[in-house]
Amino acid sequence: MDHDEPNPRPADERADEPAHEPQLRWTPFAPEDEARHRQDFLAGTVFVAAAGIMAPDDGPGPGSPDPVLVLEVHEDERTFAVVPQLREAFALLDTYGAVDLHHRTEIATGWSGMGGHDPLVKLQLRFLGPEPSPGTGQLVVPGRRHAALWQHVVDGGLIGISSARRMERAVAGPEATFADGIGACVLLATGASPVLDQFIEGYGWPRGARSSPP
Repeated sequence: MDHDEPNPRPADERADEPAHEPQLRWTPFAPEDEARHRQDFLAGTVFVAAAGIMAPDDGPGPGSPDPVLVLEVHEDERTFAVVPQLREAFALLDTYGAVDLHHRTEIATGWSGMGGHDPLVKLQLRFLGPEPSPGTGQLVVPGRRHAALWQHVVDGGLIGISSARRMERAVAGPEATFADGIGACVLLATGASPVLDQFIEGYGWPRGARSSPP
């Protein structure tokens, strides 16, 4: 398992299966050991319900905001029992709005990953308080299923945590904008991730111009 250092705060997209076998060299485990490592990696985590990229209305260009990686979670007791700070964060989002909340909160982020034939990517959250309450949380995303998404945040960027209900309500109308979608998210800043870079390089996942190595 690989980890990044936590980064202090400074429509569902799914990728096709890569046509080639992974090139990363993972230490082989016996089946029962691999299952145990996976169980350990998933302990105390919340699986995202959906993930996708939200892009500006006028597309990329000079002065345009960068796309935002949106991770949707189930807004229910199963989620809040594991990461109660998300309940607080959504309540604060309703009170202050996305932009003001982003400036009021201190949430550190970091990425970790578990390789193999079904790689997993984990977003680690450290809530520094006072609101949401201090604590930690971990969101897990199937890495290969969302292979096309990681190029947008491998060099750092914005992540929005939301739910299907919030996003549907925000962008339901024909006049809905990028700003409306942003308003439905708890916004987090992330730094460059060696873990995501290793996964992109090793598995041959898409890499855009912004994330291309020099």
